[in-house]
Amino acid sequence: MKQHLSEEQLQGYATGQMRKLEAAQVEKHVAECAECREMLGLQQELNQLLEEWETPALSEDFSARLQQRLGEAPTARRGWVSRWGWLAAAAALVVALWLGWQKAPQGDPLPIERVEETLADLEALSVLEGEESEAL
Repeated sequence: MKQHLSEEQLQGYATGQMRKLEAAQVEKHVAECAECREMLGLQQELNQLLEEWETPALSEDFSARLQQRLGEAPTARRGWVSRWGWLAAAAALVVALWLGWQKAPQGDPLPIERVEETLADLEALSVLEGEESEAL
């Protein structure tokens, strides 16, 4: 790889969600590229921190205090704010659903897609083998 790894590649490798051939390419690149090696280390450190993080516990009277504060909120502009609040919530829901749809797996690949993936893997493997034989 002549260019730096993408954030998606670093994240996929750090979480183990990458095919073996792609992982081998990332390992080869990281061995040669200090910047990507550093970014991968940061990604792995972030993943570790997220795994260790625990949600703080709410106090026992949290709900009561929240309800009290909500009852004390000014109501003069409530109708206007409420309409915009619902509109913002609806827009956020649409965006979240669209992003989820974009990232969701689209089912089993068609046979031709599997063939194309296999051919791409074989081509990448031959490139890697060619580079190794040149190094010898």
